[in-house]
This record gives sequence, C-alpha cells and structure tokens, in this order.
Amino acid sequence: MTERNERTPAGGGAEEPGGGASAPEETGTRKAGEETGERQTGAARGEEDAPDAWEASEQLRSLARHLFARGGSGNVLRDPDVRGDVVGGDKYDLHLYGHAAARTAAGRASGPLPAEEIAAVERVFVAGRRYDEAYDRLRAQRVLVLRGQRGTGRRTAGVRLLRQVVGDGRVIALDPGTDLAEPAELDGQLEPGCGHLLADPVTSGESPLRAVRLHALRERLAGSGGFLVITADPETVLEGVDPARWEAPEADRIIRAHLRVLLGEDAGGTGEDLLHRPETKAFLGRCPTPAEAAGFARLLAEHARGRVAAGELEEYGRAAAEQRVDAWFADPGLKLREKAFLISLAVFDAAPYPLVAEFADLLFRELRRLETPGRDVALPVFATPLEARLRTARAVEYDGALETPWGTLPQRLVAFRDSGLWEVLLGRVWMTHPTVREPALAWLARLGTDPRAMVRIRAAVCAGTLACHDFAFAADRLIAPWAASPRPRERQLAAWALAAAHQAGRETPVRRLLRSWSRGGDEGRRWTAVRAYALLGDAMVPTALADLAAVAATAAGTDAAAGSRLRQAVVQTLETLIGGPAGPEVLARLDRWREPDRWLRHLAADAFLRAAAHHHTAPDGTRAPLPSPVRWAREGGAAWERYVELWRQVLGDPALRRDGLERIGAWVRAAGHDAELEDALAGLLPGMAATGNETDRLDHLLRKVQGRHLRETGEPLPVAGRLSGALGGSRAR
Repeated sequence: MTERNERTPAGGGAEEPGGGASAPEETGTRKAGEETGERQTGAARGEEDAPDAWEASEQLRSLARHLFARGGSGNVLRDPDVRGDVVGGDKYDLHLYGHAAARTAAGRASGPLPAEEIAAVERVFVAGRRYDEAYDRLRAQRVLVLRGQRGTGRRTAGVRLLRQVVGDGRVIALDPGTDLAEPAELDGQLEPGCGHLLADPVTSGESPLRAVRLHALRERLAGSGGFLVITADPETVLEGVDPARWEAPEADRIIRAHLRVLLGEDAGGTGEDLLHRPETKAFLGRCPTPAEAAGFARLLAEHARGRVAAGELEEYGRAAAEQRVDAWFADPGLKLREKAFLISLAVFDAAPYPLVAEFADLLFRELRRLETPGRDVALPVFATPLEARLRTARAVEYDGALETPWGTLPQRLVAFRDSGLWEVLLGRVWMTHPTVREPALAWLARLGTDPRAMVRIRAAVCAGTLACHDFAFAADRLIAPWAASPRPRERQLAAWALAAAHQAGRETPVRRLLRSWSRGGDEGRRWTAVRAYALLGDAMVPTALADLAAVAATAAGTDAAAGSRLRQAVVQTLETLIGGPAGPEVLARLDRWREPDRWLRHLAADAFLRAAAHHHTAPDGTRAPLPSPVRWAREGGAAWERYVELWRQVLGDPALRRDGLERIGAWVRAAGHDAELEDALAGLLPGMAATGNETDRLDHLLRKVQGRHLRETGEPLPVAGRLSGALGGSRAR
C-alpha cells in the first residue's frame, strides 16, 4: 500500500499537540519587536484576539496545506461499461477487472462460476506480494482463510488461487449464508476435485469462524480432492484461525495488465505512454482500489482509441471517490458515530487522531440529538479502535510534524490515503444529505470559537468548501454571520472561508461579494473583505488595490476608532501583498496611491516598511534567504524603481524615518555574514541617495552602525565600510 509519507505534513497540526494542552497566547511566527511593523496603535490593539494579516496568511498555508494540494476533479462517468458498480468495491469484487462476464456472478448465491468469467480473471490477474505464500498454504492445507481489507480484490484472488490448484476443475461459489458448523448445509455444494469459494461468511461474537470447523472441512476435502478458499474482512470474527494476509497489488500494475488485454498488440508503447499521462499520474496519486484502477484502465483504452476525451480521465477519480462516499453514508451497518468520524476526518485531514476523534464525538452528539430529540446523548467512553476506523476510512496514520506556539513538534497524523477525498466527502454529505446541515452548522460554529488556530482555520476551510457546492446557503448561514461579528477573530474566519471558496473554484461569486462588502458593507464586512484580499490579492492585484483604496477612503467617514481599525487592516493587507508572490506588481501599481491623498501615500509607505523584513515561505516550508522586497530590488525594471521610490518616501516621512533607518541598519549588520544581502544593499543604497540630504543621511547611518558594532564587540564592521564606499561612488557620479 502506498503510504502518505510523500504528503507534506509540516503545519498540519494544531496549537495543542493532540488537542490536549492549553496553548499560550498566540503571538504568531514573529517575536514582538522583531520588526518595526509590529508596533501598533492603541486602537489596533483592540484586535489582539485575531492574528495580523501576514500571520493569518501564513497560518492558512501552514495549517490547511490540504487546501492547496487538492485531488482530481469532476464527477461524471459517461461510458456505460465503466460506471456504476464497476467501481463499487468488494460487493462486486470481480468487477474490478472490468469484463462483462465477471459481472454475472455478483448476485449469485452459489453455483459454478462460468468458464469465461474465470478466463477473464486469469487474463488480467495481478498477484499481490503475498500471493505465493497463500498459494502454498492452500495446496498444503486445502482450506485457506484469505483476509484483507474491503476493496482489495480478495474474492478475485480467491478465484485465481482455486483455478491454479484445481487446473481444469470447476470453481464453485458457495452460499455466503452457509453455516460451516452444519455439515448438512454443505451437502450438494461440495464437489469432488473442485475448488470452492465462500465469500465473507456471516460471523459474530457468539458464532465465530472456528478453527475446529475448518479442520473438519479439511479432512472432508482431502478425501474428495477438493479445495476451499474463504475470504474474510478485518471485522470477520475468527477463533483459533490463522488467516493468510491479502494486500492489493499496486494500481499501476493492474492498469498495465488491463491495457495489455484491452489494447492487444498496441499495448506495448501505447500502454506505457498512457501510464505516463498526467491524468494517470493524478489518478494513481489518489491511491485507488483495484476496482477503480480496472475501470480507469478501460477508460484509458477508450481514450487511446479516440472515443473518450482527456477530460473524462480527470473526472473518473472523483466519480469513484463520490461512489465510495455514497456507499459509506448509505450503509446502515456503519454506526452514526463512525459516520461522524468520517466527516471530522474530512475537516481535519492530516491532523492528530485525538483531535479528529474529539470533534467527531461533538458532531455525533449534534447528529444524535436530531435523531432522538429530547433525549440525553450517551457517548461510549471507548470508541472503535483507531486501526478499524482507519481501515473503514481508507486512511493512514503516519509520522508528521505540527506548527505550534512551542515550535515544530513531531506528531502522529491521520489522513485519507486519497488526498482529495476530504473535499469530495464534505460536498457529497452537504448536497445529498441536507438533513445534516443544521447539526453541521452548530458544529462548525463551535469549532469557530475554539482557542486553537488550527481548529478555527479548518472550520473556515470547511465553510469555504461547502460554499463551493452551495454558495448562497453557506455565505448566508456561515460566512456572513462571521463577517458581521464584533470580534475580529470571527471575522477572520469569514476571510479564510472566502479564500477557501475561491481556491475551490468559486472565483466569480467571491469577487462579487468582496466588491460589495468593500464598497457598501458595514465595518465588519469591510474589514473582512480587506482581510480576504490579504489571502487572495495575489490573484487579483488591480481589483484588490482598488477596493483597498475604497475602504481606506470610506474609513475617513466613520468614527475615529472604526476608521483606525479599517486603516490598520488596509495597511496589514498591503504589507502582506507587498511581501507576497505578487509583490513586484503591487509595488508597480502603488504609483496610483501617490496622489492626490497624502494620507493614502502614508498608508502605502507604512505597509511597505512593515513588509520590508518579510521572507517569503515556499509551500514546502522553506524560507527564502533574502527578504522578498530586497530580492525584487535586484530584478530591476518598474518594480525596482518603485521600490527605491518607496524607500525614499519612507525616509522622507518624519513619522516613518526612524523605523526605516533602524531596518536598514539591521540589514547592514546582517550583511556582515550574508554576501547575498550585502550585494543587494550595494545596489539599493546608491539608488536611495538621489539628493545630497539623502546621501548624507545614509552615510551617517552607516558610520553610526559601524561605531555601535565596534563599541559592542570591539571589532570593526568591514561591510559598513564597503557599503559606504558604494554610496560614495554614487555621490561621485
């Protein structure tokens, strides 16, 4: 089985490892006083219960990485030969090889399997790594219990094993209701010299599958030359039985085997080309079952013949996932508590198991109250074991790491093997089981008030994902109430949710809502729109800057406290955009903020100074060696010119000059052991010295930094002298 080790786990965690300890006050990834931008006005300090815009952006990317690593999309299967139960799982196990003949036995209680069905299995069968072990045991013992998870092709493997041991003899399917304790029930079903298959017999704690019964069967079959394979899932109750373990073969091997049969002579190079298609790689990344892999192989073959478009290949994986989810929630045998766990896992994919289980039980209580109103909800202390839950969910537990207030800590995380299943599950439950909506709303509201940032972010991402499926409902019942809250922490939930909806494909309604709130909303909605642009502005820089300017303008018409809060939000969002991937474009377009409003220019300069120390963090968590704006200063062009102009504006503003000089001084000291930073400053400082006063100011700064370093360490600071020389060269020109 493919584990989830390749998934980036860093940042998938919560403030409290395992959801247990109480977290210290959230201070973000930067220490207080680390940069001048950390200083805030007294009015802004009223928002201490919400992260600032830069931190909120970083939190979303580190604590909801699954949002930016979605699986395949689409939900339609158009070929009648590869739809419906062909990807339905173990119930139609023989369907996993995609042949019409194999489908005839699915509903038969007992009787000989057709020869064409067995031949179809033999043509495409792919052995798992334990197949040879199982074959040797069957030959030696005549009775074999083959145990594996549902959907791994156990029944097909049983057919192949029996065909191999009996040669030309028949393979007979026994009635799954057969009671092995009653020899009379086997009369008329066991035939001399034949192979017999008993798929998933009914067992319980009072009536397990006992070894003593298998011994009796073994003696009976030895006398008649027959064999018996019993397939069992992990929930089958065994007593004294040592089963053979079955694991599914790799999906790419199954696809290759099917293509060899479906394409015949063309299967060589064509089959390998099909396996290397991006759609195939994306599908294999979903960790498909053998049934799903077989159906995808048939679709690939039809694509090679020109009968299926490439888009249908992309759609297949999601359609299979939807059928899997539908089967879970339509299964009356799956307890409500376990269905709540599946929903919780979809929200907290790649999180610690205790956190997933904690909120699964909260959701279970909400759902149970709906089923049994007016009654107390009893919650068993000990739930289904972790291993059983992961088997049902087709999930995996793996070693990862969590971003916490105490640093990055190692943790055991749980996640769906199919990295896109979380989104499919939330959408299917929301749209096909509308009764769950009211309990889910109450549950998400509870998550939104949790002190842990990860829990709040996951609630917001869930709301945004639901908005992707029913935007009007989710916006009205989830996002708008958060945005209207007097608490900035809840408004931030709305901003995160809108970012998730945009990421999920609802760009147009999100843009319309942000424009409406920016231009005509109350303070809470305008604040939320501004914060949303900190997360989305990279994708819509012109729109973001226009709406931010509109909010800044309307802030002047509100009361002093509200205006201060809105302007601070604008500054923080500009800071985030300048320090983000679209920074060069933002800098180039900020020229429009230079006139006619002096206070608008001041907001831009303030944001620029706050962004000056930001290092861009890549999706894999690595930190760029240079602060983003410094890096762009080396690229030249319009961004460079605007960058230099903004620095001149900062140093020319009495309210910002001191902080600006402190920032440059810190860079000079750091450049003493960073050649790349020194090279950047050697190009930047001369550009900032366009007048005699500016040159004298920077020269004084360099001498001051050098003198301070000498007093503190007793050593000179050669880099300051070199930079002073570069500045002198600028004066000479």
